[in-house]
Amino acid sequence: MTSHTVILLGGNSKSNKTWVDGMRENLRSGFNIVVHEYSHWENAGHDIDFNVELARLKKLIKHNNIKSYSIVAKSA
Repeated sequence: MTSHTVILLGGNSKSNKTWVDGMRENLRSGFNIVVHEYSHWENAGHDIDFNVELARLKKLIKHNNIKSYSIVAKSA
């Protein structure tokens, strides 16, 4: 397995979790996969808070000691 990590961002809508799960399945044989689930997905009806999510993403990268990564993101 590669040491390169792909971080998946699912977009604003919680309904995009299906997309994230499919991408994880398709990419997992060639990469380390990390999914960043947005905190607002827990509270239906709220939009993404970019400052909160950027801080959470930085923490995720540091906590998992990720050195080499790409980000694959879905819009809205």
